[in-house]
Amino acid sequence: MEVFITILIFFLVILLTAVVFAGWVMMTVLRAVWNGVGLVGRMMMCGPAGGCGMFRRRRQRLVVCRNGQCRQGNPPGARFCRRCGQPMVRTVQVVARRAAMF
Repeated sequence: MEVFITILIFFLVILLTAVVFAGWVMMTVLRAVWNGVGLVGRMMMCGPAGGCGMFRRRRQRLVVCRNGQCRQGNPPGARFCRRCGQPMVRTVQVVARRAAMF
């Protein structure tokens, strides 16, 4: 009788583990589907330009190429113009420390 109870407890623990694992897998799949549907919905509502929410692009100040014929706007960190290849002028920021003079 003691062996029977031990085997029964063993199978009940395995059954409980299988049920918990199956529930975890189902929740993971449902969460992934829900996130995918939400992403598609947000993309459809915001339009192809991505004008709302997490799809909104930040406006950066563009650095204009100094070539008179090009005048292409480039990102602030660009080393060369993306249209004509002209080297971009970099401004050097100098840190000035002030000291009190008595």
